[in-house]
Amino acid sequence: MVTRMSSRREVLKFGAAAAAVGVAVTAAPSTSTAAPSSAGAALAPVDAPPWTLLNPYRSGDAVGSWTLTGLSALDHGAAVIELSDASRTARVHVCALGAAPRGVASTDRFDLLLMNGGDGTTASDEPLARAIAVLAAAIGANTDAALQAHPELAALLTHPERLEAFDSADCNVLA
Repeated sequence: MVTRMSSRREVLKFGAAAAAVGVAVTAAPSTSTAAPSSAGAALAPVDAPPWTLLNPYRSGDAVGSWTLTGLSALDHGAAVIELSDASRTARVHVCALGAAPRGVASTDRFDLLLMNGGDGTTASDEPLARAIAVLAAAIGANTDAALQAHPELAALLTHPERLEAFDSADCNVLA
């Protein structure tokens, strides 16, 4: 039986607890390309995924009962974390944090939104929500190093900004 967290508040409490126990992180050398020269260009895809955000996690690493299977380069104002378990794949969009968190977990600068077909009120799978909270703790600890290694992260959009700018038949940012 899959247990579910009944509210975003429970997920956020778990994320705070994960951060309190201390996720050990260090900055990794960057392999990113140069940052675009203007805000408009920053929305264009960037070739290198911002792995510095997730340090020490890399593709193939276990995060709880889930496996980190990928991190996209920035595209359409966000980066996408991919997690898998034995039978499912989850996509988590890393967006800029707006006035209030909208995602399953957030940091002081980033919002992590689970793309599960819900409307923000759908209960998240508890082990998946815990894995996202652990990654949020790593992102929170790595923000400064990641912004130095990947200046394009400063151009991330909030989820509502992405919907307004890109959600159409030609470009579904909810995938």
